[in-house]
Amino acid sequence: MPEGLLGEQPVTTVINGLRLVCGCGNEALWALLVVTEDGVEALCGQCEAAVQARPEAAVGPIDWTVKVEATQPRELAPWEVIAKDLANAITDGTMLPGEDVPTVGDIAQAHGVSVGTAHRAFTQLKNDGLIEVSRGRRAVVRQLQEDASDVA
Repeated sequence: MPEGLLGEQPVTTVINGLRLVCGCGNEALWALLVVTEDGVEALCGQCEAAVQARPEAAVGPIDWTVKVEATQPRELAPWEVIAKDLANAITDGTMLPGEDVPTVGDIAQAHGVSVGTAHRAFTQLKNDGLIEVSRGRRAVVRQLQEDASDVA
């Protein structure tokens, strides 16, 4: 190992004199960093918590006191919950390949959401390659790649 690189030494993130630390212990892995005049905001790359570092008093660029607040990951939107539930049903085999997918109207009614919200969940399933949609026909569950290799 080259001199100066210590494999056991943790890496920390310091931006404008503010040290970022998440409540989960992460100090180096960030999915998103936003630096403003007021401080630093980041998304933890391990637990997805929002982390903020703000100087409590502008004593100077090096002497800032860091206040770190970790918040819970954001709550999923209704369409994301629906898409996740249907995706889980497809991947765990509850809904089988070739089986009809409930209509957007049925999804909306079952989950107590608008047709637009249900449509957004439906579109996510299509974009994720979990369902096949053909004009004039009911959407069906696609054959998953893992299932295709098991058959061969």
